[in-house]
Amino acid sequence: MRGQFGLRAQRVTELLLELIVELFEGEALVLGARVFDLQGAIRLAMRPMVSQS
Repeated sequence: MRGQFGLRAQRVTELLLELIVELFEGEALVLGARVFDLQGAIRLAMRPMVSQS
């Protein structure tokens, strides 16, 4: 019985670690997208204005 508990506890630990890694990777993707979006907005704002005359 104790061996079965140990295997389950080990599996839960592995799954929690995997979840933590996935969360950090997801956060990195979101932050990367936000930085890219911000850089695009800055580039757009810095472009010279073309007059419509």
